[in-house]
Amino acid sequence: MIFCKGGHEEAVTEAFANTKLNLNDGITVQSGETLVKMMNNGLGIGIISEFTLATISHELPLKIISPAIKREISLICPSFDNASVSVKYFVDVLKEFSAEQRDEEKAANKGTKPLLH
Repeated sequence: MIFCKGGHEEAVTEAFANTKLNLNDGITVQSGETLVKMMNNGLGIGIISEFTLATISHELPLKIISPAIKREISLICPSFDNASVSVKYFVDVLKEFSAEQRDEEKAANKGTKPLLH
């Protein structure tokens, strides 16, 4: 298993925690280009974010992991209390979007889904 460093390693490990796969035996590379070159040379299977993969030219086949592996991200601001009106509005929009996403995920995850499809 080859990972591309990008901050999602913990989320991937957690997603596979209830499987029989041991991801501790994998390696982590610094760039998506390195991971793609390793795949093109038949050196294993890789896990890479769609965001990173979209920046790299390749013709490798993809398998979507389902349910999707999620990771937490954060907003950072010197002071949310003293933030501009536009920043406060953006935070409110994100809160609303996040609540809608959680509701959709709960509805979608009622049944058991395969890890890959």
